[in-house]
Amino acid sequence: MILFLAIILSLPAAAADTLLIGDSHTVGFFGQKLFREIDAARYAVGGTTASHWAQNEICPDQKKCPFRYGYATPAIPTLKGGTPPPPHMAGLAGSLKETDAKTVVIALGTNDANRSSCGSGSIDAMVKLVKQVGDRPCYWVGPPQYRQGPLQGSCGKKYDAFVDEMKARIGDRCVFIDSRKIVDPQTKRPVEADLNDKLHFSQRTGEIWAEAVAAEITKAKKAEKEIAAYLEDLQGLGEMGAAGDCYGAIQRAVLE
Repeated sequence: MILFLAIILSLPAAAADTLLIGDSHTVGFFGQKLFREIDAARYAVGGTTASHWAQNEICPDQKKCPFRYGYATPAIPTLKGGTPPPPHMAGLAGSLKETDAKTVVIALGTNDANRSSCGSGSIDAMVKLVKQVGDRPCYWVGPPQYRQGPLQGSCGKKYDAFVDEMKARIGDRCVFIDSRKIVDPQTKRPVEADLNDKLHFSQRTGEIWAEAVAAEITKAKKAEKEIAAYLEDLQGLGEMGAAGDCYGAIQRAVLE
């Protein structure tokens, strides 16, 4: 086993245009579908929050690493459960260096809400994490609707306000994809956790969620190209001040 991990960690990381990071949703069916839809290098660890990904390593102390809910890397594209992530698995900054990604997709928020009882302090950690993205295009996939299960127990009526605050504070830098608005075509209701723990998604609903998110990212990228062309035209005319906030314009395009 040690030799196996050593071989994996010694392999050169494949360059990728898009980096996808996340928690157990991204390890599971949602992430398995999404990383293929958007052609991304996926690094995900079940149980993680924004503060974990802001560290140099997900588990600085491997002996006390609490994450045994599963993980995924480009070397392990399905699901590796029951064991902690590989030693020295990098956070966001290190993953960006490994992949040389030009675009970042972050799918976090469920654990942040649950562990903080929807406290604003966990959103502070998200804002700090976004700073590591630099000037790369960024897309943040917000958590889905939770009308039952652990999130209702820890947050209750505060949950929607928490996600709204996420959108407000992250959305001026990253395109925020509000998963609460993604509808299951079968039930005609927002997608929601349908496994027994009322926290995670089956393959059917996880893939519906992923396909909708991929479509939103595609739409946002198209808008970004159009805005970039518009900015270039304005620059040529000497009217850059009229362009406004590029990311704000992309955000509006996604929400329309």
